[in-house]
Amino acid sequence: KKHFSKLKLYISLIAFLIGLNEITNLANFYYQKVDLALNPSTIELLSTFLYLPYCIKPLFGYWYDILIQKIKQLKYVIIFTSLIKIICLLLISVFSASAVLFYLCQFLIITTHILENISCEYALIMMSKKINESNLDSKENLLPIYFSFKGFGSLVGSFFGGRLIQNFSLKSTYLISISFPVLVFLTSIFVNTELE
Repeated sequence: KKHFSKLKLYISLIAFLIGLNEITNLANFYYQKVDLALNPSTIELLSTFLYLPYCIKPLFGYWYDILIQKIKQLKYVIIFTSLIKIICLLLISVFSASAVLFYLCQFLIITTHILENISCEYALIMMSKKINESNLDSKENLLPIYFSFKGFGSLVGSFFGGRLIQNFSLKSTYLISISFPVLVFLTSIFVNTELE
């Protein structure tokens, strides 16, 4: 279906940009070490708590199933998560070093990645199911689309992350990375993400 082709492109873009967020990993480390004056062991300890949402990902999935049945279009979730990321990255870029602000923003960004992850996986599973229902001989599995593009985005993000730090300030790196959720937000406005 033409609609499914556009939706696959949209999901590929989201997955790629989630991976591309790796571009800020080195900036995050330097921000904690230099601006917040934390030692490496403290950085690692605090970073562990940031990834706690991944431990309860199944609960997010359960809530998402209930949510998507009510709102019908996954783009509303993506618009919401994009706005949160834009605000968080702006806060880190604009305000002076604050550990509370930094870790709160990072926690929210990671949580939005989980929601986007679940949204993309859900859409690809539903599309695979509908394709297979319409053709009994088909054994379509579209999930690898998400993981392939996310992996490619991570590769590109890691490659350019160090170069950004080398040539720009930490704040500039965060400002540049704001363009990723902005692109997703603008794309989401014009895409039909209904799966029915």
